[in-house]
Amino acid sequence: MAWHIVDRMRRLFLVLSCCAACTTESPELAARNARLRNRDADLPFGRPDPNGSIALGRLSIQGVSIGMSEEEVRRTLGAPSNAPDPQAGGGHSYLHRTWPGLRIIFEDDRVNSVECAAPSPCATADSVRIGRSHAGVKGIYGAGFRGYAPNNDVLIYYVVGRPDCALIFDFVSGVVSTTTSACGLPLPNPDR
Repeated sequence: MAWHIVDRMRRLFLVLSCCAACTTESPELAARNARLRNRDADLPFGRPDPNGSIALGRLSIQGVSIGMSEEEVRRTLGAPSNAPDPQAGGGHSYLHRTWPGLRIIFEDDRVNSVECAAPSPCATADSVRIGRSHAGVKGIYGAGFRGYAPNNDVLIYYVVGRPDCALIFDFVSGVVSTTTSACGLPLPNPDR
């Protein structure tokens, strides 16, 4: 299975001190976001379209939402396939759990990311499943942000007011191969 996005994010999570359960922006984050909004679009595919943003409540895969406790996830999905020891880093505790077709990362006993990969039949809160076409995803979520991939194989939907949270669709041969919901994503450097 393709767990590449979560593996990359895991390494970044270890150095981030962002709380996945926070619902308000810090003054520093608000200032950074203001600078980002006021800059010219100088990146390869421009800035994310605010019309492609989604509400935090839509950041759910197979009934698992960002911020849920491990106990809540177990009530939703049952026992995990694995239960490795927690890892520590950056002052936080991280747990990695898998269920058939799903990989979930908990930060401080709260869901920080959920990844679903082919051939799993899992679905988002809006019933988008693995295998859905590029056009089908856009029909439900809108244009989204294409990311910086030159082959346009990803669509990203940021959470309104939380630029560190997103629903990410990876495509192979024009259909969804991996769906990830995550918070604590690295933010672009506005001073660049």
